[in-house]
Amino acid sequence: MIRVVVILWVLTLLWPGAPVVGAADENPFGERTVQEALASPEAADAAPDSPADTAPERTASGGLLTALLNMVAALLLVLALIYLIYRFVSRRQLPFRQAGGIRYVAGYPVGPQKSVQLLEIAGKIYVLGVAENVQLLRVIDDPKETELLTAHLAAEPAGAATPVLEQVQARLEQLKQQRRNWLNRLRRQHDAGDGDERG
Repeated sequence: MIRVVVILWVLTLLWPGAPVVGAADENPFGERTVQEALASPEAADAAPDSPADTAPERTASGGLLTALLNMVAALLLVLALIYLIYRFVSRRQLPFRQAGGIRYVAGYPVGPQKSVQLLEIAGKIYVLGVAENVQLLRVIDDPKETELLTAHLAAEPAGAATPVLEQVQARLEQLKQQRRNWLNRLRRQHDAGDGDERG
């Protein structure tokens, strides 16, 4: 892995970059300076086919092509590094996956920010209580019990109400009915009180 990164780094250093204009090249594109234009204004009407006029276009397009190639090379280098990092990370996790890995089986809420989670690790089901901290409640390592539990969970439709959820919903309905009864009783008392004052 390190060898590949070093080789890619060396290749980017050796990649030909944009043309560098040296201090000796005072006028690399063949353009006239302001001083030359003021000295001989008739040279501005020179034919457009002169080599001085076509040289900047060739140099500019060559510089653009080089910059484009440099950009593509840098993109390929970044993609290669991402791929190598991905391969390196996945190889490190491969022995754990082959040993059984972790599979999420199910989770059931039992209160606000509290739940029971079932995880399968190497053929065993771990029952975890999750609240402010995670606590191991039970390990189911009997193959028959594990198979029975996974079959039961697979047969349970997604989003089906659990017994706890059904109990909570029933209690909420009961509280709503009690509130309605209480409000009706208050209204009747209020109406009865208004009738006495008028008479």
